[in-house]
Amino acid sequence: MSSESWLNSYYRTIISSFSINNTLEQNVLLLDEVNNFIPELVKEAHDLISKGNITKYQYLSDEIHQCFYVSEADKTHLTIHGYCTCFRHRDNLLIKEKEFTCVHEIVLIILEYIFPHLNHDSPTFLCKTVYLTESEFLDTIKSLSAF
Repeated sequence: MSSESWLNSYYRTIISSFSINNTLEQNVLLLDEVNNFIPELVKEAHDLISKGNITKYQYLSDEIHQCFYVSEADKTHLTIHGYCTCFRHRDNLLIKEKEFTCVHEIVLIILEYIFPHLNHDSPTFLCKTVYLTESEFLDTIKSLSAF
């Protein structure tokens, strides 16, 4: 295994380790690990969050299921933990295996695993949250995940 493949595998494991079951401190340590390796990626995610063009779609069942649509200029990306419809994720992570994540997945991680633990008076950074039935949620994912 090349050193690049090993690093990508290691950091993909870090990304997979984020969880709502972790403490805030555990998730912050994981994000710090990513930030120490590629600070530009975390900064780019912060910049996208600050623009406020993110809509969260979710439905509630026995478990919470959600996805995010991150809008950049004229593009919209469907992002769930472990997958994004953006070109960078598909090309550099899935096909070429040159990267371990994309900026949109970092956005999701920050919004789902860091911000909920912060002061409730802080801004949400979401354009809006849309609650859907399970069938509406699945139809929405299907319509946007095709590439």
